[in-house]
Amino acid sequence: MAMGAITALAAYLFGGRLKRKKDQAELVEKIQAMYKDMVIDTEQRFNGMRADIDDLKKELSEQNATWKKKLQLVEKKWQTKYSRLQDKYNKLLKEFEDYKEKH
Repeated sequence: MAMGAITALAAYLFGGRLKRKKDQAELVEKIQAMYKDMVIDTEQRFNGMRADIDDLKKELSEQNATWKKKLQLVEKKWQTKYSRLQDKYNKLLKEFEDYKEKH
């Protein structure tokens, strides 16, 4: 009977140790699965952010192109006005000089 009690106690202690190791292994497996899910989720978020950044860069590039075109049109408009004014000034100056010569 003493031998049976010792055997039962040894089985209990050894079985508890095995159960703890099994529980620990399951816990590590669950942690690894959670980590893997977290990495996948984080990668998806980063991919979404990268796509958003690419879209914003494209939009900014289009806006810059639009503003450059508008600026070129304004510059051309003012250059035309300046050229016309310069021509008028030159014409008036010549008329004035001609007038001075005659009088």
